[in-house]
Amino acid sequence: MIDKDLISDEASTPPTDAQIRECADAALSLIRFSANSRKMLDEKLIKKGYGKEVVKIALDNLEKGGFINDKQLLNAHAYRLATVKMYGKYRIRLDLCRKFYKETVNKYLDSALEDVNFEEYAEKLALTYASYGKTYVASKLRRNGYTTQEIRYAIRDLKDDD
Repeated sequence: MIDKDLISDEASTPPTDAQIRECADAALSLIRFSANSRKMLDEKLIKKGYGKEVVKIALDNLEKGGFINDKQLLNAHAYRLATVKMYGKYRIRLDLCRKFYKETVNKYLDSALEDVNFEEYAEKLALTYASYGKTYVASKLRRNGYTTQEIRYAIRDLKDDD
């Protein structure tokens, strides 16, 4: 049974420096093993039992210190999804919204992908699956997040389905 007095006291008392330091150490430990966005760190630290206010202050301090850089992480992740996994912009946005706050994705995604030629990657993917027919390729490209214009460009030279 949860003690209601503990909940109300915890919510009304400001976090101590020791709590913030402990939370920041836990965040640094997570960062040391893998690159994490602020959203991912936020979720993991709250799951570990740290209060929302403690987590917010600790992550703000780490961000000011340069330990958390969502823009750089988002740029690298978005470029990898576009060039290695050959995802279209819609699918990339969807995947990144799972790992980053939506505001961060909206702010940095366009600049991260400005050098990517999505028509070229759509065409490469279409040629990979060309033996399955135009309908399958178009569906595959749609699932991968390509626009209608990019799909038309990619399948223009493929044989029609029989």
